[in-house]
Amino acid sequence: MAASTRKRSARRASPEKRAAKQAEELAKTLHSFAAALQSLASLGQPENPKPTPRNWWRLQAGRFKDDPTFAEFVAQVQAARKQEE
Repeated sequence: MAASTRKRSARRASPEKRAAKQAEELAKTLHSFAAALQSLASLGQPENPKPTPRNWWRLQAGRFKDDPTFAEFVAQVQAARKQEE
């Protein structure tokens, strides 16, 4: 007779072994996640945090005071508003 070319199927691991392997993989994942969090914590807080809505307009005040084209822009906006009416 000819030899069979079929591979033998690997035995399934016992539930205890599968649970142990899953626990080990989870522990590795949690360890790498904790290391990533520690590296983020070492960066510290940003020096310029995002402005809060309360002071955002105050930060923008005077932004265009030296812009020579700002007067033209305001005139164009006002003209467009008058056309809409």
